[in-house]
Amino acid sequence: MTDTGSPRRSALLAALVCITIGVSGCDYFAEKKLVVGQHTEDDVRRLMGKPEIVWEEESGSRKLEYPRGPMGTQTYFVLIGPDGKYLGMERALIEANFAKVRVGMTPDDVRRILGKQTEVTPYALAREEVWSWRYEGDMQKTMFFNAHFDQTTRRIKRISRNEDWKTQGGPS
Repeated sequence: MTDTGSPRRSALLAALVCITIGVSGCDYFAEKKLVVGQHTEDDVRRLMGKPEIVWEEESGSRKLEYPRGPMGTQTYFVLIGPDGKYLGMERALIEANFAKVRVGMTPDDVRRILGKQTEVTPYALAREEVWSWRYEGDMQKTMFFNAHFDQTTRRIKRISRNEDWKTQGGPS
C-alpha cells in the first residue's frame, strides 16, 4: 500500500510539476508553502531561486524582486522582515500599482512599484525611452503597461497601454 499523503511524496510531486510547467509555476507552490513569521529568506530563495534585485527598506526589511519574463506576465515581491522572516508575497503587475505610476517619476521610482521591465525601447526622434511591462489584462488579453521616459530628464513624460500583438496571433 502506498502512502500518497507523505511529505516526501508531496515535495517530489511539486518539484516535478515545477519542472514541467517552468520556474514561474513554482511561485504558486512557494506562495502556498511559505508561512508568514515561520519561514526565512533562505527558505524563499530555496523555493524561488535568486531574486533579480533586493530592495533594502529604511525599516530594515527587504523586498526581493522576482520578475517572471520575458514572456511571463507576473512579477512577485517577497517581503522579508528585519529579523529575516518571511512576511508575505505580492504581485506587482496589478491595477492598484499601475495607478501609483505618475508623470514625473524616475526609472527607480517605477521599478520599486512594478519590478523589472519586460522591454526597453529607445525612440531617438521622440527623444524618449519606453519601458514596458507585460501583464494579464481583461478578457485574457496580454497587455503592455508603458512608461515613456524623456531621454534628457530621465522622468516619465506620459504613460500608455497596448495589446501585446505577439501573444494575440499577430506577426512574429
